[in-house]
Amino acid sequence: MARVLMGYEDKRHEDETVNDFTSIIETARENFKDAKILLSTPKCLWSLTKAWPRHSGRWDKLLSITGRYINKYTKDASLEYENDDTCVLSELLKSGELTGPEAHINITDLILASIDTELALLEYLIILAFVARQFQTSSTILWCVYELSRSKEIQDKLFQEIDEFLNINKDLSFAGLQNLPYLRGIIRESQRLHPVGFFMSRMIQEPSTIRGYHIQKGSHVAGSMYVMGRDPDMFPEPETFHPERWFGDNPDLETFINNVPFGFGRRMCIGRRVADLVISCFIFNLERYYTISQITDRVIEPTFRLLMVPGEPIQIRLQSR
Repeated sequence: MARVLMGYEDKRHEDETVNDFTSIIETARENFKDAKILLSTPKCLWSLTKAWPRHSGRWDKLLSITGRYINKYTKDASLEYENDDTCVLSELLKSGELTGPEAHINITDLILASIDTELALLEYLIILAFVARQFQTSSTILWCVYELSRSKEIQDKLFQEIDEFLNINKDLSFAGLQNLPYLRGIIRESQRLHPVGFFMSRMIQEPSTIRGYHIQKGSHVAGSMYVMGRDPDMFPEPETFHPERWFGDNPDLETFINNVPFGFGRRMCIGRRVADLVISCFIFNLERYYTISQITDRVIEPTFRLLMVPGEPIQIRLQSR
């Protein structure tokens, strides 16, 4: 992650780099707790809460760490960075489209969008019954694994697609992901039923009328992604996990999946493509080597915090294929 995003790979300071990114992970995890408090408090009262100084202090810490790496890059890029065309930071700075402070904020957001995946992989390897509650990518992976563990039929279809893919390709590649429609359908169906970001809010820029309701310019509107994903007018048998519904060309479904899981417009999730890639690779490799089954047939209900996450640990059994 440090190499791809920041481009910094100095063996002399390897321990320092590990400590920095461990600190980023721990700081981000703690900030989710206070963010929930602040989101339920009017902004004018934030300064009166105990959460605000903790929250702002952690952001100062995050920006300080990433700022040091930006300074290292700008000072000795010619010495420390090879193949910097693969470094996100170098592209942000060289493009000229962002100012230094804007690049600083964007690279910090990208790090926060990607660390959740590493947490999920680590927890998965350490414990079988695992829960990653705080982060968007890891929560999506959890819901996918949960749904797969409940259906042998769906897993068998995915096994067939993976095996046929590997008969032609030696391994998974970014381009190869486009040839795995059933895998994409599973991920999209999981995002429909279990949207980690379960609501979205925007300020209306122009007066609008929606189904007879007039909304004035400047109004603050929140939409429920959870309810939208279960709308029977758009999704027949909405409570059924049915990956095939995403096959074919359906403009309404494409609009939904392109806008709902990661937001839309200028404030959409900056790490969307990274998240899509990591989720796909994780599920592909998990199902490549293992069959997933439930330890208990209990239905896992979601719990709504800052994100929508499993309400209890998801317990699964892995068996080598």
